[in-house]
Amino acid sequence: MKKRYGITVFMLLCVFLTVTGCKKNGSVSDPNVELGDYSNLEVTVEKGTVTEENVISYINRMLEYNLGYAAIDKKTVEMGDFVRIDYEGLVDGEEVPNGSATNIVLEVGAKNVMEGFDESLCGREAGSEFQVNLKFPDPNPSNPELSGKEIVFQVRLREIVQKVEMTYEDLTDEYVKEHMQDQEYTSVQELKDAVSEYLNSTNDYYAENNTRAAVVEKLTEICSVTEIDAEILQQRVAEYEKQFRESCRTQYNMEFEEFLEMYRMTEADFHEQSVRTMEENLKEEMILLAIGKKEGIGLDEKRYAEYVETMMQNYQYETEDDLYQAFGREYIEDACMCNQILTMLVEKADVTYVAPGALD
Repeated sequence: MKKRYGITVFMLLCVFLTVTGCKKNGSVSDPNVELGDYSNLEVTVEKGTVTEENVISYINRMLEYNLGYAAIDKKTVEMGDFVRIDYEGLVDGEEVPNGSATNIVLEVGAKNVMEGFDESLCGREAGSEFQVNLKFPDPNPSNPELSGKEIVFQVRLREIVQKVEMTYEDLTDEYVKEHMQDQEYTSVQELKDAVSEYLNSTNDYYAENNTRAAVVEKLTEICSVTEIDAEILQQRVAEYEKQFRESCRTQYNMEFEEFLEMYRMTEADFHEQSVRTMEENLKEEMILLAIGKKEGIGLDEKRYAEYVETMMQNYQYETEDDLYQAFGREYIEDACMCNQILTMLVEKADVTYVAPGALD
């Protein structure tokens, strides 16, 4: 199963917790940590269960976004019609990248295609094949190389269709085969099984994350940090705020000032939140590294290689040197070690699962 997750802008405050740092930070491993008894941590975590009702509800939401279309008797296309078409776009006789499609449904007049294409469909007959000659705008910011060039579309107008509203109660194997072929489902039962598996895996994913968070919270209760290096904290806060500002622009298409306005925050409020966040992050990091030192745990080379590869992909660094230049190798090693130690503690923890909302 695939599901697209949204993220609120405010959640950006937590995006960088596992990677914030800079090349001057160094290790935060420090003797200023007093460890409690972490040998058998007891935590209580919420975990959902999947019911038939959950599965049906999710399928109904899927059906809202996987609309079916059925052919109608209408023969001539008008504005506002839905049509099923194939098309191939050619420039100088060569196919244009992303300029072709097969068996897609298009709402004529919705302007979801190149200017002039909608109009070229009006008056056409269902079942006809024809050629549409258009020209790219000049300039063409999305693809400057095609600016002003002529493009020829070879079009097959399969049929005129209408939306088919569907709910689970009326769902059939035939509908699933026809309208969910992209997901390769062939029956209602197969769809239900896939949804159930997905929802269970989602519950497991969140339960695992909640368990890790609960273990860290328990550690901060039974262990204490007597002093934090002020210079490292200042560096972490500065890098965190820098990355946050950049992420507002590059990932969320807004300026930092827009974020502040949206959440009615001042720069002072944001800075205060940043300091608290990085201070908590550093305390957790110091506790985990102190446990690792006490247990004599070394950095697992395989896990470290996987960790570095993941960070390079997530933050689009081409080489390890680029990654180390940005964050510092010692910091990356500490971050990986913290994950490794936390995983060990989670595996040893005595975890009690309760229903969602039980801990409210």
